Amino acid sequence: MILLTLCGISIFFFPQYDIALSEALRVLKPEGQIGITTFYQKSHDELRWVGPLIQKYISPKKEERKSEKNMLDLGFDTPEGMKKMLVKAGFRDVYHEIEEKQFTCRDAEELWEFLWSIYTQNALEQISPTDLTELEKEVKRNYTKYSHDNAFYITVRMLFTFGKK
Repeated sequence: MILLTLCGISIFFFPQYDIALSEALRVLKPEGQIGITTFYQKSHDELRWVGPLIQKYISPKKEERKSEKNMLDLGFDTPEGMKKMLVKAGFRDVYHEIEEKQFTCRDAEELWEFLWSIYTQNALEQISPTDLTELEKEVKRNYTKYSHDNAFYITVRMLFTFGKK
């Protein structure tokens, strides 16, 4: 029997991801596998303008996660970076799969709802109700600026990385 450990879009939240990977390797049975999902390069590029809007409403003290730049510098969004991390932890036969899906928001309300279903949700939950209302207005005002053909298109690219014990 092969045991598969999954880590879905979360490895970059671990303060010591290298220790988490080593522990995953330790608890796997011989020939067990790990599967890790991260965002692939330039995923959600169409939403780059949303981050600065959200940051205006978040206190620096509340934002304890690593910055997106730091996460990208570590290589979580590249096959090479993820392979390096898994190999360093002791995994072998590391391979990748990449998938892409496009989401369409037909109006500003759908875009606002979409932001509550992806990585921005954590940041949105840190904002006071009054500021959240203001942010929502700003996002909806910008919808027209960044949409085309009466819709807002978001391309999500996922990197699936697998390795064996």
